[in-house]
Amino acid sequence: MKRLSYTKGEKIGSLTFIREVETIKGYRRGEFECPFCNEFFNTRIADAKHLKATKCSKCRYEVLKTDKIAKKIKNVLKSMKQRCYNTNATSFKHYGGQGVIMCKEWKENSDTFVKWALSNGYKEGLTIERRNVHGNYEPLNCTWIPRAKQAENKRDNRKHKYIGVSPHSGGFVARVTVKGKGVYVGWSKSEKEVALARDNYILKHKLKRKLNF
Repeated sequence: MKRLSYTKGEKIGSLTFIREVETIKGYRRGEFECPFCNEFFNTRIADAKHLKATKCSKCRYEVLKTDKIAKKIKNVLKSMKQRCYNTNATSFKHYGGQGVIMCKEWKENSDTFVKWALSNGYKEGLTIERRNVHGNYEPLNCTWIPRAKQAENKRDNRKHKYIGVSPHSGGFVARVTVKGKGVYVGWSKSEKEVALARDNYILKHKLKRKLNF
């Protein structure tokens, strides 16, 4: 069988052929241009022809890494749907049972949620949080925060009806976590009054926390 020859610039599979390089273990190899980063890399010509090689190893790693992150974000979305719409879910009573829903674009298209997450501060180890505890899961009402901060805000961890408020010395104090440390904001006989003080502190210092009102 006649040995095929290839010319520079020729498309083999989805790759652009540059030149043939040393054969290894009987397999013909070539130098190709990666269509994603335009860097040159070597691979088997047969792998390029049969689309087993479509990008350089660096770009292949980045795609796998991105896919892995997207999967984790979609799991977050799945949990949100459970809280909002699955009446059998343990946390439904605190979310869907209270009228909390998801915006249509997130509910119907997981890729839209992934794009929003990656463009709005998502990192591994963070969890989604609603800025307004009474609001829905939607772009303007959601942010990403450390799990420790969410534990402070979580409904079923609260013994009182206001976020960050607890009894103290015959009245109530409000607490906000700032850079890993608890900051106590005011004292009052009125639970509502100290909750308002906490909200004002958060707004004044432009912190990303849930508000009570």
